[in-house]
Amino acid sequence: MSELVLDAAERSMRGRRGSRRLPVLIALCFLFIVAIAVCALFGALISPHDAASQDLLNTLKGPSGSHLFGTDALGQDVFSRTIVGARTAVVGPLVIAIGAMVVGNALGTLAGYRGGALDFAIMRWADLMYSLPSLVVAIVVVANTFLNFAFSLVALSGLSYLGLGVSPGTADWGRMIADNRNLLFQNPLAALGPAAALVLTATAVNLLGDWMYERLADRGRAR
Repeated sequence: MSELVLDAAERSMRGRRGSRRLPVLIALCFLFIVAIAVCALFGALISPHDAASQDLLNTLKGPSGSHLFGTDALGQDVFSRTIVGARTAVVGPLVIAIGAMVVGNALGTLAGYRGGALDFAIMRWADLMYSLPSLVVAIVVVANTFLNFAFSLVALSGLSYLGLGVSPGTADWGRMIADNRNLLFQNPLAALGPAAALVLTATAVNLLGDWMYERLADRGRAR
């Protein structure tokens, strides 16, 4: 009987240790996001070619050793522009997040200065947030942050695709998809490269956010 109990306890401990391991898919998502962050910060330094340089004698070249994603209609290296274009994928959502924080601080300052019904409404909301367990607030913040980042990434790239975002010629994923969508038969990677970077980044952020949400939720249920 005692041996059965010990065996069950050992299996339970192994299961717990296994559940604490970082899933391979989540680890890959994390590494991919780190790579995107590095590209956003140091893209101009690590890209093999100048993203803005044009070579009209080498337009619409296919993938090669010197141009991994080939070149576009202006002879620009697509791979280099995809690397540099990661900056807009990070800066845009960050600006939105910082803007939300600034608005929150502004509302708090306004409530303290004006008082009255506005102060009452904002303070009641603050009291509600403080009354919730910190873990619940963390779960909500994590879920919203990752979802907002992914949504902002896709939305801003969509604006660039429609010509409402960055200016023409800028290394931006959405803009590159729009500018190179007619080159699918000459050099498919001119459009598919930045499109894949956009989809993979949004997917990685969503998967990582879902995993963190589930971990926090499981911790809350364990309590």
